Amino acid sequence: MKKIFTSLLLAIAFILAWPSLANAASLYFSPSSGSKTVGSNFSVSVGVNSGGVAINSAQGNIAFTSSLLEITSVSQSGIFTLWPVNPNYSNAAGTLTFAGGLPNPGYNGSAGTILTITFRAEAAGTASLSFNSGSVLANDGLGTNVLSSRGTGSFTINAPAAPPELNLPKAPTVSSPTHPDQSTWYGNNAPAFSWSKEDGVTGFSFALDDQETATPDQVRDTTGTSTIFSNITDGVWYFHVRAQNNDGWGGATHYRIRTDTSPPDIFSILLLDGNRTLVTAPRLSFEATDSGSGIDRYEVLIDGNIIRTAAVGETSAYNLPELGLGAHQVKVTALDKVGNKRDASTSFIIYSPDQPPPVEVAPPAEDQTFADKIVDSIKNILPAPVRQLTDNIGQLISRIQDNPEAEQFFSAGLNRYSSHNCYRVSRLYRHGL
Repeated sequence: MKKIFTSLLLAIAFILAWPSLANAASLYFSPSSGSKTVGSNFSVSVGVNSGGVAINSAQGNIAFTSSLLEITSVSQSGIFTLWPVNPNYSNAAGTLTFAGGLPNPGYNGSAGTILTITFRAEAAGTASLSFNSGSVLANDGLGTNVLSSRGTGSFTINAPAAPPELNLPKAPTVSSPTHPDQSTWYGNNAPAFSWSKEDGVTGFSFALDDQETATPDQVRDTTGTSTIFSNITDGVWYFHVRAQNNDGWGGATHYRIRTDTSPPDIFSILLLDGNRTLVTAPRLSFEATDSGSGIDRYEVLIDGNIIRTAAVGETSAYNLPELGLGAHQVKVTALDKVGNKRDASTSFIIYSPDQPPPVEVAPPAEDQTFADKIVDSIKNILPAPVRQLTDNIGQLISRIQDNPEAEQFFSAGLNRYSSHNCYRVSRLYRHGL
């Protein structure tokens, strides 16, 4: 009787203890804590401890601090092969749900990985993980929920450490012995530059181009403090230089130079009163251009002597001083702001008012033959009455040529005259004359 009573007590104790043994499973996070940095990625596994019984499924609803964490990916590699509900997450709501399982005989263990979540730390603070709900079902044919506890997680998110303060070199101070003033033009196409060097500088990178604020590359060109260029073209150029030390490259200095080695453009002098004139103080007109530094002034020479200078804008009707009768030569020298020069010259003759007005002689046309130019040159040195007579004869011949009947008449007479002369010449030749 006593043995029966003892067995009954043991049975009652086993039955009373059964729920506590059956409800021993737990869901947890691994790792459940840690210290992370803003901008870093880290992974947390969702695991199950079956509590000594075989299980065949688990489901859960996880919450996380969405203001500090963001899910970037979820891996389903673990103990479950069946997924009635694939992991689904919302970074806006800060939630993730899942439901997975596996066939008989299920899983029995203390460290079964269900899935792995990868988070990105978005902001500094303390981020938490928790299960809002969950279940772990036993592989007993009844789907008994054996979940007894749900774990939590807590992660400290730290702001990124401030980068170390770099002691970069200052932009060098630049000067130029060949182009000392950045606003002035110079007639030198071999500019030289020098610059300062502070303690700790290990080298320099420099460049010369037409870009005002260009930055040299991070390739060391020299360890010295000067350089020179040669045969650069005319125009505005910029020299750039930056320094390097053990912490890196500093900012660049930009130095402008202006170079003009070319003379002003070709120009000509216009004689407003003609090249043969009665005006004893004749007027000129001239204007030169310069694509570089620009025209600075003009020097006017009469018969080899500088008489005065002329400013830009004063040359459209430039009056010469009173000059004597006869031939004169005028030369105008245009100077740009660097001192480059270009000359233009012409000549004219001043006649006495009591002489007959001279006949203007036009300059030879570009398409004139060499013989025509010789004839014109001879005519120019003839006295005015003779030159006028030859011009009248030429005009008469031109009118005859323009009249077909007159041209035919004179051509016939000229032929007869030529034939008669040829006959006379042959007779004289035969008689030894």
